[in-house]
Amino acid sequence: MADPSNRSSSWKGQNCCSWHGIDCSDSFHVTAIDLRNPKPDNLILDTNSQLVSTSDVPSTALTGPIHPSLFYPLLISDTLTSVSTTSVSQSIDDHSSIYTTLSSTRTIHEGSLYTYMNRGNLYAPNLSWLQRLNNLRKLKLNGVDLSKASRSNLWAKSVSTLSKLRFLELSNCRISGEVPVEQLLNLTKLSELYMDYNFLASKIPSKLANLTSLSVLDLTRSNLQGHIPYLPQVKTLHVGNNSDVMVDLHSMFAVPWPRLESIDISSTHVIGSIPPSIANITSLVDFIAYNSLIQGRIPASMMNLTRLEMLSLDMNNISGEISPSISNLKSLQLLSLLQNSFHGLIPDTICSISSLRYLLLAGNSFTGNIPNCIGQLNDLSYFEVSSNKMNGSIPSLSSFFRNSTP
Repeated sequence: MADPSNRSSSWKGQNCCSWHGIDCSDSFHVTAIDLRNPKPDNLILDTNSQLVSTSDVPSTALTGPIHPSLFYPLLISDTLTSVSTTSVSQSIDDHSSIYTTLSSTRTIHEGSLYTYMNRGNLYAPNLSWLQRLNNLRKLKLNGVDLSKASRSNLWAKSVSTLSKLRFLELSNCRISGEVPVEQLLNLTKLSELYMDYNFLASKIPSKLANLTSLSVLDLTRSNLQGHIPYLPQVKTLHVGNNSDVMVDLHSMFAVPWPRLESIDISSTHVIGSIPPSIANITSLVDFIAYNSLIQGRIPASMMNLTRLEMLSLDMNNISGEISPSISNLKSLQLLSLLQNSFHGLIPDTICSISSLRYLLLAGNSFTGNIPNCIGQLNDLSYFEVSSNKMNGSIPSLSSFFRNSTP
């Protein structure tokens, strides 16, 4: 493994607690191994995941294969009878944890033109080195290149031996092929699964419903297709930026999703409109569905989702007016309706949503005046109403500017 920043240069002698990246407890037990890239390379990818430009700063990333011997001290030590987190993660007898970070720090910012991602240069030709980490509870390999490993139909078999695993992050790993659900069914305690930014080219497996502990599923921008299966156990379901995924919200919300709090179906293909039955998802906090070909109007029943904090419906074909009953959404922090076909007045009742921080209404056909009360929204930090058919004078927004920051 190449180490251009010499992070492992201190790994000499018997006292591993003095090595760079190694943390120990007061009793000199290893509690963390952190090999993250201190200055991750910056890549800029366009919306087609093509490289636009890179940083000219010399790379400090570790490169080369992950050697199994890295974990042997953890496996043979008398004081580390079990390990609980490895980014590689496991718990020891005193219930503390080992956290080995092999992945680079990853930051993603999605905009209309670019997606910004930081990634390292580690790769693993297979995952056989995981097999003896029997007590692993958290595995985080985001940014590690698994393209070669995933060419095998049984590439995730080693992961399936980690029966205590609760958190699995395989984001931006260049994984190809199907979601290896058959190999993951043994992970009965798995709560969070991240396989976003890969090349899966498959349907979302309905057998994921058999992972009854699964709470978070993120398959964003992974070249998926087909429909969303019924997954009543999930709280967070992010499948956005998969243009071949078909979403029939009428069929989807005809059955209960008793735990669903956050759903992202942006840049998918929504069939038809938002159904009135969405009001049955009373746990909903985030509904993110921009650029999804949504037709029709926002159903009046949606105003009963009192826990809703984020409603993002930009770049669709939604028409109608904003209902005065939007004031029922007392928890709303972001309302974004950019580039639709809304018309009519902006109701004064919107000013009673004191939690509102982002109000984005540009690119519609709203008429009339900006409500005078808008300036009373003390938490409002972003307000956009350009490209509408509004007229009249602009109300006093002195409080808005007073609360803004440069």
